[in-house]
Amino acid sequence: EEGGTAVDEEEQLRSFRLTLEDMPLAMPAKELVGQVSPWDNATTELTGLSLRMPYAALFGRLKHRLEKLTAIAGDNVTPSGLTAFAKQCVNLAKLSSLNLDISEQNIGPSSSLAFVKHLAALASLTSLDINLKDNSMDSTSLVRLSKDLKRLGQLTHLGLNVSANEIGAKGFFELGSLLRSLKKLQSLSLHMSGCPIDSHAMCIFFQYFMHLSQLTKLDLNISALQMEPTLLPAIGKCLASLVKLTHLTVDFGNEELSTPDFVRFCEHLAAFVKLEHLALVADFSDIGVEADGLVALGRTLKRLKLLRSLSI
Repeated sequence: EEGGTAVDEEEQLRSFRLTLEDMPLAMPAKELVGQVSPWDNATTELTGLSLRMPYAALFGRLKHRLEKLTAIAGDNVTPSGLTAFAKQCVNLAKLSSLNLDISEQNIGPSSSLAFVKHLAALASLTSLDINLKDNSMDSTSLVRLSKDLKRLGQLTHLGLNVSANEIGAKGFFELGSLLRSLKKLQSLSLHMSGCPIDSHAMCIFFQYFMHLSQLTKLDLNISALQMEPTLLPAIGKCLASLVKLTHLTVDFGNEELSTPDFVRFCEHLAAFVKLEHLALVADFSDIGVEADGLVALGRTLKRLKLLRSLSI
């Protein structure tokens, strides 16, 4: 304006987000760093980073201001490549949120998860998502994962996708032990579709949820677990202890459910007096739940006075 003082737009910018999905993997490090250098005073969020990019130079430029990072392993990632990435992350002093997709990489045994111990050194990290879907992992993999993630006691959000891995009962118990150790956890996304487990072990696993007293958001995928329909009320009873929940998503997939057991599960939903958002994902026409089950769900929903969003 005339007579006023010009203010540099860069000085006003306090938050900067860079999406890297469409950038060429072979981009030279100098050019990649050039994408962020004009905003040296802004806190930064990077999404779509590939571990095949020259990220070390980028992290060096951003190590005092990068707060949120979403990274994708890409094809043919190696255990040593994951470890190198994790070591670079340790230098990001302000990193509070990390979302890492290493699904379908066939990383296999527990030794391939050595990178996690370096992530556990991220002192500012409060939100962590790791997608480990379909990686030929077994129970020993979960032992290692649980041991290292327990060091992140400051986490308020954890997202784990271990779907399509043969982790067995021992793997589930390690997951439960991890959840119980994270005392500050307020948000949990746990996807374990296609991880067959016997009903007795599954019932024991869900008892760990009773320790998550601070949880307000839960996203649970229990599809394709081949569980007995009679287990459903027991799951509902364990979840009913989470009285602070405001958001709940449960994905049953095509699990075979019986109407009486679904009715009992719905009765437990009435415990969520603070619930605002509810999503029950299932093909109700194909999983054995008849009209009586949906009527029971309707009766429960009428008791949830704060409910604002419903998806069935």
